[in-house]
Amino acid sequence: MNTFRMFLLISMMLAAQCVQAEVWPTTRSWIDQRSGNQNGELTELEYSQWIRKNASADFFSNPLKPLKAMIQVDCARATFAMRLVFAKEMGLPFVVIGNSGKVYDSRAESSSFIEFAAKVIGDVSTHGMTQNSFPVSLDKNTFSPGLVYLFQVPDDRGVAVRHAYLLKAITDGGVPHFIWANVPASTRVLAERLQFPYHMTLKASLNNAWGFRRFFQPQDYEKMKEIRSNLETRNKYSPLTTMEGRLAEMKLWDLSSGIRSRGYSENSQNALSEQVVNMYLNHPRAKKTNLKIKNDFAYDAENIRDEDVSVIAIYQNELARKLRKVAEALPQTLQREFMNTCFYIRERIGYVNESNIYFFKTSSPIVARDGKFLRMPNPEEVFFYSSPARDQDMRTFFKGVKNWYSQNREEILKKTPRWAIYFEYLYMENPKFPANFNLEQAEQMVESTQLTDSNEENCSFAVDFDDKKGLRKISAREVIRRFLVPGLISSQPWAPMDRRWGARSVSVEQLHKENNIQVNTVVKTIQQKPLFD
Repeated sequence: MNTFRMFLLISMMLAAQCVQAEVWPTTRSWIDQRSGNQNGELTELEYSQWIRKNASADFFSNPLKPLKAMIQVDCARATFAMRLVFAKEMGLPFVVIGNSGKVYDSRAESSSFIEFAAKVIGDVSTHGMTQNSFPVSLDKNTFSPGLVYLFQVPDDRGVAVRHAYLLKAITDGGVPHFIWANVPASTRVLAERLQFPYHMTLKASLNNAWGFRRFFQPQDYEKMKEIRSNLETRNKYSPLTTMEGRLAEMKLWDLSSGIRSRGYSENSQNALSEQVVNMYLNHPRAKKTNLKIKNDFAYDAENIRDEDVSVIAIYQNELARKLRKVAEALPQTLQREFMNTCFYIRERIGYVNESNIYFFKTSSPIVARDGKFLRMPNPEEVFFYSSPARDQDMRTFFKGVKNWYSQNREEILKKTPRWAIYFEYLYMENPKFPANFNLEQAEQMVESTQLTDSNEENCSFAVDFDDKKGLRKISAREVIRRFLVPGLISSQPWAPMDRRWGARSVSVEQLHKENNIQVNTVVKTIQQKPLFD
């Protein structure tokens, strides 16, 4: 009897261990033949609705959120992490292939959720997006929240680096609301934008990662494994080349996996990209700027920074026209550009503060308070914490909005006088306000306007200039005016805070000198290879 009881007890313990060998209870499947969800379309619709509701700027920084501010993310990791949280909350299995080649399956791990999340997030990046997602067509039926926009841009060395945005929502006017994290990985507040990026990839196809992509579902990995096994057996004595094998895989995939019902398309996005870019290049204003295309990508903000930046809107408007339900009305356009203005400034406050802390305030700072270098920053530190490209995008945006508003000023003053107050205050040197309305009232109106449903997000900002006076208010009007004046803003992390925000004016020559302190020595140590975030 004792032996039997011992056997029974051991059996129960082993059974309990088997039951516990998953990160969370799996109560559902991504596919369900009985409910008409045989290819996972309805589950993707759930994911889209969940992203629209839950993908907030404080998703990774708020201790009350699912990851409890314990997971550090950059752009790609943020997209994987949100998919992971969705699966847990919905009782769905989660599968992903890490950069290391390891397959992470929530049904086959015995770790806690936070431990599992840390392992997954530590082994994913933009570099592995192609093995975990597929390209989708750009049309109203498939363009939905939860898509990832993957693109590459040249950094200050001219080397391609990758970046990823998560599509949070899309307006009725066809304009995307993106949300993303920057580098280096952190528990930071996420950046947001209500516009198409300035960076457009020319090639977006199956064998090229760039463009809009949708994550695979767990059964997709099983189908791919089966297809690869069959191909290897079939071609044992006549091996396929890498490209032939990939195309053969996807042909079988397309016929058998059901991903087309979730928006898969190899060609439509690429065709649209080429069509829009060709139209862009043939536009008179684009020809005037002598825009050059580099290595399959157009970096618009860099190439037309001193010209008429409204030309950037050409491809943005074409994409919005293809995706919109209705044409965007003037009040909606003004509201969107106001929100973007505030989003840009909020994002910069975040990355400037991060760089200042890292270079000046850690236990082993790089720069002393008197401005002397205590050690040379390494290439990754320069790459992560300098901000010339981001600052240039911000300057390009401010220029574009100011030019557009100036061209349409009288119409806007007449048709939407309330929104006109916002843009007169933010962008005009000599604002035109209604009678009995002054600059202070306009400032209060702008700063009290909520950007999102969260009461914590508005257009009011404060900056610590490291002068022992603590946080000081800095208005959006101040920031815009300083960005549009040459010689005020420094993009380098070793510059003091008053230089980062243009609170101390210097000549363009002096700014150039400051921005290049020790840079030549640093650049010589940087190897010419991609740095993937």
